[in-house]
Amino acid sequence: MDNIVYWTRDYDDGCKIMTSSGQNVSRSRWLITALTVGFVIWVGGYCSLFAQTDTEHNAEKAIKDLQIDTTLTDPNIPIPEIYETPPKIVEQIVGGKAEFKLFYFCKQHTSDELKKIVHEQFATRLFNEKGKSTTVSDYTVSSNPATNQLIVRCPLREDVDAVLELLEAVDVPPIQVKIDCLISEIYSDFTFDRETTIEIGELFGEDIAMKPGGLPFGSSVQDLINEGGEIPPAFPGASLRELIRARMGLNIGYLSAAHEFTALVDILESRGYLKILMNPMLQTINGKTAIVKSTQHVPLQTVTKFIPVKSGGEYAPQTEIEYIDVIDSLEVTPHVFADGTIALETDILLGARNTPDGVKQVPIITKREITSKETRIRPGESLIIGGIRKTVEFGVVRGVPILKDIPILGFLFSGEDTEKRAVETVFVLTPTYSTGGRPKQEIMKEIRKKHAPASPSALQEAITDFFGDKSSEEQQRDVDAEHSRLEAEAEKVEDRNAARESEARAERLTAEAQKATSDAAKTKADADKLMAEAKQLITQAEAKNKIAETATTDATKTKAEAEKLATEANKKSKAAEAAKATAEAATAEAKKIQAEAQRAKAEAEEKAKAAEKANREAEAEKAKAEKDNAKPEA
Repeated sequence: MDNIVYWTRDYDDGCKIMTSSGQNVSRSRWLITALTVGFVIWVGGYCSLFAQTDTEHNAEKAIKDLQIDTTLTDPNIPIPEIYETPPKIVEQIVGGKAEFKLFYFCKQHTSDELKKIVHEQFATRLFNEKGKSTTVSDYTVSSNPATNQLIVRCPLREDVDAVLELLEAVDVPPIQVKIDCLISEIYSDFTFDRETTIEIGELFGEDIAMKPGGLPFGSSVQDLINEGGEIPPAFPGASLRELIRARMGLNIGYLSAAHEFTALVDILESRGYLKILMNPMLQTINGKTAIVKSTQHVPLQTVTKFIPVKSGGEYAPQTEIEYIDVIDSLEVTPHVFADGTIALETDILLGARNTPDGVKQVPIITKREITSKETRIRPGESLIIGGIRKTVEFGVVRGVPILKDIPILGFLFSGEDTEKRAVETVFVLTPTYSTGGRPKQEIMKEIRKKHAPASPSALQEAITDFFGDKSSEEQQRDVDAEHSRLEAEAEKVEDRNAARESEARAERLTAEAQKATSDAAKTKADADKLMAEAKQLITQAEAKNKIAETATTDATKTKAEAEKLATEANKKSKAAEAAKATAEAATAEAKKIQAEAQRAKAEAEEKAKAAEKANREAEAEKAKAEKDNAKPEA
């Protein structure tokens, strides 16, 4: 290989010759140095290097394993067939009595809700002497939340049929309502503050002083300046109500210690605004309450006091941090009526921390709350259920009378504090009937789009598409795609609703067919029962017919005997009649004799009475005679 000659110039403008062999030596030295450094690194840091590599590898592997795969789809596992079986009625004999039990898989409502309805409709309530209610155990309702099944015990078949009819009328699909809530809050604050300091030591060669209040008369201009380099204002503005204001603003003026003259104007203007836009969305079924709540535990820094940094010098604020919960919550209960309107019971709470307030622009905590009961609206219409608009303006001018009113010059003899605030809060609700869920593939597609990494060609696109035409076209395509998606979704919703209506109609027809089958089975059972009863009645009628035939033969024989007996009875009756006539004649004769005897008896009794009377009279005469005979003897 030929040697290549390189010319170089030294510091003395001389020439030196460098050959390729010298260059090769230099390269060899660099190679040896690199190998040495690599060997040292390999010996001294191999373990730590590979440890770091293993750590990074394990970390990347763990992150990869923990990533959520949005491409997987859940298997479409059908519901067990047992849940689609029709209601089952079982007859059992318990305690020697027949009872019926209904096993019902709830389709649209929970078993606890239907249990409450059945219990209220069919349970019989009695009241004891103390007024406490007791329930008769004829109806027993049990709920199994694990299978969403209802078991009803009834005493009669007619009762269990009535319970089943009630459940089929009540267990219908509830209406699902979607509520879109739009909360808009706009806050604006404008402040203007002007403070003036003026001090004149000598005017026209005379000692005339104009100083801020609180300083001794005759003090020099330098006495105004404290150790912190601050000059207190003669005509303060917002610093009277906000201490931290004294450390803000821009001082413009003239300070001359030699001539003892000071004129300073401190000006501060602040503008702030806050915009909050929230769009929570809730879905719930009719009559159920839906709640969405967001809480932030945020720090709030407050100035408690000012402490002096130096004696008589600068003051530093002392702050404390307090954590406060900022809560945003929405609680809605929809009620759907038969005329299609939706009534909303709403409780809204909106909290905010970033509202600028005053010249210092320190964050404050705000709270907006609204409660609405039974506000009715048609589906798809928006209703402003509440709004707050508030405007506050105030201004204060402090200065020397008369001098502060002089145009332009009056700024040196006055201070101004002005603030304007405006806030508006609007709550808008839009209820609609919900169409139910969406396919998981579409949701995962939207999630992947939202969580897709940023495109690395943003700078290139900004250069190649400086005016944003391509971006606008892409945005328009996205809008068109979203519009097409919404139209397709609307068509899917219509198809889904039609399918649901067809399914509901099919279920209704199936239920009617099942009911007709059940009624037919019941009718057949009743007919079989009536047929058995008819056969039994026929058998009994035949037996009774035989008994009747035997009774007829016996009756004929008995009739002949009765006729014979009747003939004999007639003969005997005639004889009896003759005997009766004789007896009647004898009876009449006896009665006649008896009458005569009674008359003779009466006459005898009269004669006896007369004899007795005569006897008494005779005794009386005898007694009288004896008495008369006794007198002569005496």
